[in-house]
Amino acid sequence: MKLENLDLYALKYFFDTVESQSLTKASEINFVTRSAISQSILRLEDWAGKKLTTHEKKNFRLTTEGESFYRQMKGSYESFKKAVATPLANAQSLKVGCSASTAEALVLPALQKIMPLKNLHLVTGTTAQLNQRLVDGDINIAIYIGDKNPNDKNEFVIESGSFILASKTGRLTSQIITTEIRPEVAKLHRVLLKHKIEMTSVFTVESWSLVTRLALELGHTCLIPDFLLSTKLKKVSLKGFSHPYQAIVRFRSLEKLTESEAQLVKQLHR
Repeated sequence: MKLENLDLYALKYFFDTVESQSLTKASEINFVTRSAISQSILRLEDWAGKKLTTHEKKNFRLTTEGESFYRQMKGSYESFKKAVATPLANAQSLKVGCSASTAEALVLPALQKIMPLKNLHLVTGTTAQLNQRLVDGDINIAIYIGDKNPNDKNEFVIESGSFILASKTGRLTSQIITTEIRPEVAKLHRVLLKHKIEMTSVFTVESWSLVTRLALELGHTCLIPDFLLSTKLKKVSLKGFSHPYQAIVRFRSLEKLTESEAQLVKQLHR
C-alpha cells in the first residue's frame, strides 16, 4: 500500500459514492460513467488490500473495514486538499472555462463589465473537460452547453434554445460537420437513418465556432446551437429533428470565488 500508487480520483469517487450512497449519483457528480466509478473503487480496494464495499442489486454498503478506511482517509484527504489549495489572495483574479463559441457570444461581453482584471485564466474545452477541470479546482467557473436542467444551487441557465442544421443555401447537403459525439449529434444520426438519408462524409471538430467556419468555407451543412446562426448561414429543415440546449453556468461555492469571479457570476445571472 504505497502512497505514490494511490489514485486520488479513485479516492474521491469512493468518498462521493459513500456520501451519496449511490454509484449512479457519484457518476453524475463527477461526469463519468457508472462503470468508471465501479472500476475506480475496485482499484482502490486493490491498493488498500481490503474489501471496502458490497453490492447487492442497487444497494451499496460499506464493509466494517470500509467504514474504518472511510473515516481515516476522509480526514487525511480534506487536510491534503486544504494544504495544496491555491490561496485566493488576489481579489481581481479569475479562473474560468468555457467553449470557444460561448466565450465569444456569452463570456466576453460579461467580462468587459468587470474590468480591470489583473489575472485572467481562461481555458476552453468540451463540456466533460470543463466539468472535470471544475472538480479538480483548475477553474472556479465553467460555462458550457448542456441539455439537462441544473439541479444544484451552484449552477444556473443563462441561455436556452435549440440545436439546428444550417448551410449557405438552406438545403441539406450530403456532407455534415458536427462536434464530438454528444446527445444532439446522436439524435441527428438517428433521424438521418430513419429518413434513409446517407451522408457521403461527416466531419467532426471540437469547436462550434470552427464548425460554422468550415460550413461557410466548404459549403457543407453544420449542426450548431441556434445562437451561432449568422447572416451567412441559413437554417436547414429536417423533419423529426429537434434537440434543446441550455447554456449553463456552474461554479464552486461562492465563498471559494474571488471578488472578480463573484462579479462575473452576478453579470451572467442577469
